[in-house]
Amino acid sequence: MKFKNTYYAAALLLLIPSCQSKTVNTFQNKNPNAQTTHTPHQKVITDNSLNQKSLVINIIQGKSGNLLKVQASLRNHTNKTTKLSYIFDWMDKDGFKINSPTIRWQQITLSGQEPIEITSLAPSPAAVDYRLKLKESKIK
Repeated sequence: MKFKNTYYAAALLLLIPSCQSKTVNTFQNKNPNAQTTHTPHQKVITDNSLNQKSLVINIIQGKSGNLLKVQASLRNHTNKTTKLSYIFDWMDKDGFKINSPTIRWQQITLSGQEPIEITSLAPSPAAVDYRLKLKESKIK
């Protein structure tokens, strides 16, 4: 009988994590003091499934010394955890891509309804423009 009760208790403990919420509550200053420069952006959708899960809310840019700095605000619009990969490509004044060994795909995991900011710093003062690419990654 004691073994049977222990078995049921263990089974119940295994179920508890699956009942936990997969969403994130977020709190922030109601009247933000930060002064930002919003950047109009063009969206090219090639994956409708990803488009419904996450959305670039806005993009701001500025300078860090003589380097261009960009921050994109994303939000997972589902209640499920999703994993994304992203990369910022940087272009010079003639539109050519600037290659750098530090530029590579990064992975992030967003819980349900979670907002997140991703930031990138240009690899060179020659960078005057950027392109943000997003793709869905496998959750392991």
